[in-house]
Amino acid sequence: MIILQQNNVPNAFQRNRFTAHMSDSCGNVFVYGTLMSSMVFGALISRTPKCFPGLLYGFRRHAIEGRPYPGITEDDNSSVSGLLVTGLSGEELDVLDFFEDEEYERRKVQVHNAAFVSMGMQMKSRYYRHRAAAADV
Repeated sequence: MIILQQNNVPNAFQRNRFTAHMSDSCGNVFVYGTLMSSMVFGALISRTPKCFPGLLYGFRRHAIEGRPYPGITEDDNSSVSGLLVTGLSGEELDVLDFFEDEEYERRKVQVHNAAFVSMGMQMKSRYYRHRAAAADV
């Protein structure tokens, strides 16, 4: 993980390297570890975005050897609780990509929330998958 300082914000080349595969404008991210902290978000993007409790079916949270933060991996018999962070701009998503570094990749997912489920809805979102953990499981 990288602690961002004002001069560590990724330049356009770095941002394109991380986000070229994210062609649609979904500004939602499902978080399940360090990024659940409003203090961490505030330090990264200088504001606290709107968040809702979320549940990700078909995944499980697990420890990553030698790391103080978790990863998640696909598991049809499990679910992961976390937060659905909404309304993020493209620049804010770029900052989160830079924070997560190349150790994680942002992937598409459907997140469930009690209020959304009662209306028969799911929210399109992204989550960060730990690359090494996904390969090891």
